[in-house]
Amino acid sequence: MDTRRTAITIVCLVLLLSSPSFAAGKLCRQRVFGMLNSMCSDSGETPCYEKTDEKLEGLYKTCCEGACSFSYVKTFCCSE
Repeated sequence: MDTRRTAITIVCLVLLLSSPSFAAGKLCRQRVFGMLNSMCSDSGETPCYEKTDEKLEGLYKTCCEGACSFSYVKTFCCSE
């Protein structure tokens, strides 16, 4: 019976963590920068921005003040 309860708990946890509310979380400055670099380099792309780029400021503002999805952050990656 304990094995069954453990399995149900694991399934519920996986479903909860994969919900959109967890996928679209708040990220500020360094966390956004780290996420962007990680997401772009994992797919063989590079981030498309300059350090002073206004688009990057918009990304920071959007992700920190509200919430942004991984797919939104991914739009700042490009292949060279």
